[in-house]
Amino acid sequence: MINGRVAFVSSAGYGTQSDIYTMNPDGSDRKQLTFSQEHEGEPAWSPDGTKIAFASLHLTGNGGYSEIFVMNADGSDQRRLTQSKYDRSPTWSPDGTKIAFWHLNSITMPSSWEIFVMNADRSDQRAVASTSNSSLQQPAWSPDGLKFAASA
Repeated sequence: MINGRVAFVSSAGYGTQSDIYTMNPDGSDRKQLTFSQEHEGEPAWSPDGTKIAFASLHLTGNGGYSEIFVMNADGSDQRRLTQSKYDRSPTWSPDGTKIAFWHLNSITMPSSWEIFVMNADRSDQRAVASTSNSSLQQPAWSPDGLKFAASA
């Protein structure tokens, strides 16, 4: 919860598209922020509460792909930050200048799970951790912004 608002995901049911919303903690003033036919999820507030990073899953006949997007807290100015095959779980650095996310690199064999970091403007995307024998997912920044934790 940032700025007194909760960001959450809602869908009509399993397998249907989902969108990102915000509302007050008591459930009032619900506002829909995304309106696509895709599966938007994993909203993450920027530390200053002005932006929300999220993942958007696009299903296709041969699987699909997922990318990281960012938007203003009111849903305006939605911009795609990544252009890979599978990027998920965006999380902001404590100072709001960077976004970490997990990336599945299926080009290499065997596939590798990686934690990437980029500047909040999408520049300087780089892998900071990688493994091919287990999955690295859901990165979390340390309070000082110098280290990560990730589920494996």
